[in-house]
Amino acid sequence: MGINAFRDRVKVYGFTADADDGIGGTTVTKTLLGEFWAKVEMDRGGRTSEERTVNNVYPVIVTMRAGNIDINTNDIIEHKGKDYTINSIQTDNYNRFTICRASN
Repeated sequence: MGINAFRDRVKVYGFTADADDGIGGTTVTKTLLGEFWAKVEMDRGGRTSEERTVNNVYPVIVTMRAGNIDINTNDIIEHKGKDYTINSIQTDNYNRFTICRASN
């Protein structure tokens, strides 16, 4: 995969627990971890059902250069104004690329 494959600009957000909120929890803020060039592909969609409701799932596969930042599951990828939650993270065999599978 050449450098020309990365044509989409994505933002990666993480969550940090800041301070006690006064009622037994913590205040969580969304922090920008970085903005990167990536290859974004739409995967086949699916449906999940929970307690009489059917939810449509539109997963995406985001490939970016490895080693940019420390990405965790449940972080957020923003692409074209939509937020996707990272479900799984992989690297290729040569540790060149980080491949994130995410869903809305």
